[in-house]
Amino acid sequence: MELIVIRHAQSQNNAAWAAKGDEAERSPDPEITEIGHRQAQALADFLSNDGGNNGDHNRLGITHLYASLMTRAVQTGSYVAAAIGVPLQAWEVIHEWGGIYEADPASGEKVGLPGPNRDYFASRFPDFVVPDTLGSEGWWNRPYEPYDIAPRRARVFLEELLERHGDTEDRVAIVTHGGFSTALFETVTSGQRYLELPDGGRHIWYRKYNCSISRLVLEPQAVVIAGINDYSFLPADLVT
Repeated sequence: MELIVIRHAQSQNNAAWAAKGDEAERSPDPEITEIGHRQAQALADFLSNDGGNNGDHNRLGITHLYASLMTRAVQTGSYVAAAIGVPLQAWEVIHEWGGIYEADPASGEKVGLPGPNRDYFASRFPDFVVPDTLGSEGWWNRPYEPYDIAPRRARVFLEELLERHGDTEDRVAIVTHGGFSTALFETVTSGQRYLELPDGGRHIWYRKYNCSISRLVLEPQAVVIAGINDYSFLPADLVT
């Protein structure tokens, strides 16, 4: 079974951070930008062009396509689903660390918000398959999640992945987030997040540009890291 990890297209928060280096204009659940839409289309075009290998408009042979319930991931995944003809399904546990939250302007405390509900997804993304349990209340509805929880969630995801797709030839693609995918790679590589060197310590971060593709092959006795942060299909002006 192969796991294809796709980071979402550039979000409004990504663009604001790149421009100003702070979270003053941060949105709890941002949309993708105009550049993000172009990135998502380029990703979809790449994945639907098989290069003459199999003739089915699905370059990587994706059999299952999932996205987190965050708007930027659903927007990105919708481009891919339309291009390769594979339904886009929700997988809640692959959301970005922090969840849906905003900072209290007075105290700076990060406060969890409800997040979008079933009606929101039905009206905006009618082809997106959401969990049966999602109702009129938002999907988040819990406190802010610190980063330290994300590696635990990554392990839960891997366990769920094996329950759903273990011992198969499935090629499973997830549209997820920079922080969560870093937690996922940390989990796969035994959790090392900090490297001590003679001149001091350094945090380990896996760089993943917007719409980049990383690939893990889960074999019976090994996990093969087949690629990280492939963005070669994006023109230079769309690399963010």
